[in-house]
Amino acid sequence: MNHIKYSVLFTAILLGSCRDESRTAEQCAALTNEKAFVDRCMGGDRSGSKGVIEETRCFPFSSPMKMSGLWLTAFERSKFFPGAVKFADSMWIDESTWIERSSVYTSDVKTGDGSGPQAAVVEFIGRRSLCLFYYGHLGSYTNEVIIDRLISSRKVPIPPR
Repeated sequence: MNHIKYSVLFTAILLGSCRDESRTAEQCAALTNEKAFVDRCMGGDRSGSKGVIEETRCFPFSSPMKMSGLWLTAFERSKFFPGAVKFADSMWIDESTWIERSSVYTSDVKTGDGSGPQAAVVEFIGRRSLCLFYYGHLGSYTNEVIIDRLISSRKVPIPPR
């Protein structure tokens, strides 16, 4: 019975620490292992019939902060490159950071309208994931940033391939 009390206490402490901006590898492993994910994010139902809760309630994210970089969109892609100010060919294959714009709109970066790949240098207030996991389209990205408020956006050219 004591092991149950300690397990509940450990879980409460671990989840309570999600407000902290730093994560150790052990904390992230505990939050992102399959059982923890299914229990916390899918209501314990692996089939997903109960739905999946919002990522920011399921995984730890930073407090809102100012970020800037290049945002590249294309079919089923929404990539973010912190600090970048121009497009580079290597950006096509890098799948490290998914950018979730939610309800943010800018005419400099459109998706799903048939206009093809687009890139823009953006500045925004947003949050970044604190643990590596499977974010974005088909879980292809190890990190995620969420735009809460777009400050500025400037379209940049993408050279022909």
